[in-house]
Amino acid sequence: MRYRYSGSSSPWSAGQLQRAGEGDSRGGFSHCPAAYFYRSVKIVRWSQNLLQPVDSMLDLGVGDGCQMLMLLKTMPQLARVWGLDVSRTIVNALQTFVPGKEELLETFQPLGGELDVQFFHYDGFVLPAELERERFDVVLSLQVIMHLLEDELFEAYMRILFSLSKKYVIIQNDNVAHPTLNHLRGWRFTDWVERNAQDWRRLARAPMRSLCPEDTCNRTNDALWLYAHKSLEL
Repeated sequence: MRYRYSGSSSPWSAGQLQRAGEGDSRGGFSHCPAAYFYRSVKIVRWSQNLLQPVDSMLDLGVGDGCQMLMLLKTMPQLARVWGLDVSRTIVNALQTFVPGKEELLETFQPLGGELDVQFFHYDGFVLPAELERERFDVVLSLQVIMHLLEDELFEAYMRILFSLSKKYVIIQNDNVAHPTLNHLRGWRFTDWVERNAQDWRRLARAPMRSLCPEDTCNRTNDALWLYAHKSLEL
């Protein structure tokens, strides 16, 4: 049986995204919670001493685009940043209007020249044709795994997550298995990595509560996990 994604959908409609970026002196980021910015800064500071040079990033479960764009704002060395999501509505909105994108394009000049920011829809199982041959230096999964309710969907997501990366995978999620509650399910995803991603090693882990102000971390078990491909000379 094939499952459709049944986790939480993005709260942002196309109209909300459009209104969020109009007439705002902050470059279209007014709809993004402060926690997104704090988290982006902390992710960058935490990982920058661990990562080799990177210039491409994929956000697997991009949602409203806030986190990805905030990361781009704090990592100007990136030349290619793509986002993937199961919500066709939100992807269509992001493709036509990205809050803050114009500011980013004007502010940052990547080493490679143009800044490549794109968004794609997928069904949770099959990658769009545009990504079949693509690989990225860093692939992100930020508070996505908890929204995967079915075993088959979790399995597909994890395989895609690691298969699309050349160097690093960064995961933000707790690592405690529990049944579905309030549309969230707990997974011990590290067990999956040990069984199925043997070309990868865990490089670092940091509890989110140690990385961001108390009022911006509402999930006390959340942690950041950094995995590196074993082909890298660390």
